[in-house]
Amino acid sequence: MEAVLELRPLRNPAVEWRAIGGEATLLLPGETAAAHELNEVASRIWELCDGRRTVREIAGRIVEEFEVDLATAERDVADFVREMLDGVLLLPGDGARA
Repeated sequence: MEAVLELRPLRNPAVEWRAIGGEATLLLPGETAAAHELNEVASRIWELCDGRRTVREIAGRIVEEFEVDLATAERDVADFVREMLDGVLLLPGDGARA
């Protein structure tokens, strides 16, 4: 997990997304029926994936904004980033691989 914590994930610019009521919906081009619905925490992680912040820094923000401890936040953010990288919804902003 340590390597993932140093990634600077970047939202794939080809992914269309919108946030309504704190929850985001993601849609890859060509996937008209396959939308990805994100809960409030996942939506905030998605918003923070700007290619500048590391996964570790994103987890720190999640700790500040939600009721969660750092170890849980790091694990959950790392899992989310891995899943989004696998689906090509996120890109490894610094060229590293999870």
